[in-house]
Amino acid sequence: MNSLTAEKSIFIRRHRALLVLSAAMLVLSPPLIFKTISYTRTTALDDIREASSHTLNLVMENLRGELARYRALPHLLASDPTYRKLWDPEKTPSDERAVNLLLEKNRNITGALDLYIMDRNGLTIAASNWQSKRTFIGKNFGFRPYFQQAMQGSLGRYFALGTTSLERGYYFSWPIRQQGKILGVMVCKIRVGQFETGWQTGKNEIIVTDRDGIIFLSSKPQWLFHSLMPLDATSLKRIRADRQYDKAILRPLDIVARKPLDAHASLITLQQMRAPNTQIRKAKNQRRRFGQTVEYLQIGRDMKTAGWQVHILAATNSIRTRIWRNVLVLLALLFGFFTGAALLLERLRRNRELIALQSGARIELEQRVEERTRELKKTQRELIQAGKLAALGKLSAGLSHELNQPLAAIRSYADNADIFLQRGETEPARSNLKNIGELIDRMARIIRHLRTYASKERVEASPTDLVAAVREALVLLHHRIKTQEAEIIDHLPEKAIIVHGGLVRLQQVFVNIISNALDAIAEQMHGRVVLELEETADKYIVIIRDNGTGLSSAELDRVFDPFYSTKDVGEGVGLGLSISYGIITQFGGRISVANVPGGGAIFRVALPKPDLPEKIPAPDHEYETGHKSAGEDIANV
Repeated sequence: MNSLTAEKSIFIRRHRALLVLSAAMLVLSPPLIFKTISYTRTTALDDIREASSHTLNLVMENLRGELARYRALPHLLASDPTYRKLWDPEKTPSDERAVNLLLEKNRNITGALDLYIMDRNGLTIAASNWQSKRTFIGKNFGFRPYFQQAMQGSLGRYFALGTTSLERGYYFSWPIRQQGKILGVMVCKIRVGQFETGWQTGKNEIIVTDRDGIIFLSSKPQWLFHSLMPLDATSLKRIRADRQYDKAILRPLDIVARKPLDAHASLITLQQMRAPNTQIRKAKNQRRRFGQTVEYLQIGRDMKTAGWQVHILAATNSIRTRIWRNVLVLLALLFGFFTGAALLLERLRRNRELIALQSGARIELEQRVEERTRELKKTQRELIQAGKLAALGKLSAGLSHELNQPLAAIRSYADNADIFLQRGETEPARSNLKNIGELIDRMARIIRHLRTYASKERVEASPTDLVAAVREALVLLHHRIKTQEAEIIDHLPEKAIIVHGGLVRLQQVFVNIISNALDAIAEQMHGRVVLELEETADKYIVIIRDNGTGLSSAELDRVFDPFYSTKDVGEGVGLGLSISYGIITQFGGRISVANVPGGGAIFRVALPKPDLPEKIPAPDHEYETGHKSAGEDIANV
């Protein structure tokens, strides 16, 4: 009952804490939603403003560059003495025609819209459009500010709608002087409508206004000649007097709301205007119903030299999408929380019922658990033993391979001993019998390793003769070497090279590597395998080099991967080199492979030198250090 009481107490505490947390989340949900909306709108506006500012800088630099191309043009042309012929009392119609032709030529070269010359009274006396039906010749533009500025001896600048050409243009003017006296004014008019072509393809709206806030350049044609603010009577009177926009109807944009953000940026809401019939966009996704309002982030900057202000209007409709997306994510999280809380409360309720039901059967259940635990442990022990037997079954093929080779060698040694005894040659017969004993010992070691695996005994590395392991591998492969007529070039030393390892495992490594070398030279007319030993300050390196076909780059990368094999199906499963790699790594060494420049592959088996005591213990095999060469040993088989 004490355990049941403790569980009920825990349930009550969890239930109460969950209810309190759910109530708090319910109260905080509206402020969280409001904060999410506010934060999303602020960050989205910042992103739009940063992108729009970058675009606005590019637009202004482009405008400055275009104006700079023509700024010095009237000054340059005014210095040409040819134009002063217009004031020569003895000028002829041919002189006037030559001046008009020169203006026309310069217009074509510079790309200006029009070039023309006015006298001191503002009357146009020569023009590049002298042959046009709307020629400026004979027209008086003395009311234009750019004429008045030039007559005062300075560079004139002005934007206006042409009274004759009815085309928007920007004017540069410069006085034509002779001996310090102003004779007239040279005027260069450039087309500004070309700037709008590139703007109309962008996702933002671009407008340029004059000092009165009147839009004279716009990516939306229907906004032209509208003002950002209502014009007062004084400004309208001055504009009419200068005939800056001639007969164009000037009226303010239908701005429904305006919210200044700082000195250069505002949020404005515009009543959407219907575009003229000739400029309606055909794409359905760009059409808007008449009367729809659109909110823009407006950023404006001054171009003081031109007397303009350039604005970019970025639609904020994407902000609404971001707000909805973030609010939906928040609502989904809140829904998930409350759903999880409801499920948890239901689970706690069911747990309480279960606690009540379990209290009566707890003792019986514990007894059953104890009984089942004993059965489970017994079953686990049986499964482990069955797993060992299954693993030993899988190893039977390898065991057969490991034992068949020594058995074949024993049979060969026994047959040879019988022949020698029949001849009465006891010494060779005794040598063969000794070799049989060594092979039997070797088989015993193989079986010992298998028994060690079966009993999970840990095999420690011990001092082992590295050279002996290589040469015993050659003895095991003797039949194949002889059948294949392969040449084995043995440059290994005759003395014992002691490393920490195991003879059988090292022998398995070298059998695998030499077997692969024999596979590589199987198709060679004069196949050979070279065995060498290198010594460094801290390790011994056995080098096995063949003159086969070598390995591709893909094979070099994967040669030590488990189950990777280049042999045909049925000739190998690709585990030999992988197992060899693991054995050498276990002994603290390393195997590497590379291609030989002249052809073939080279394996390097590096093992660290042991820290040997003064008296070296005997190796874990019966192999004398002053043994015969592998060739002599094989010859006796």
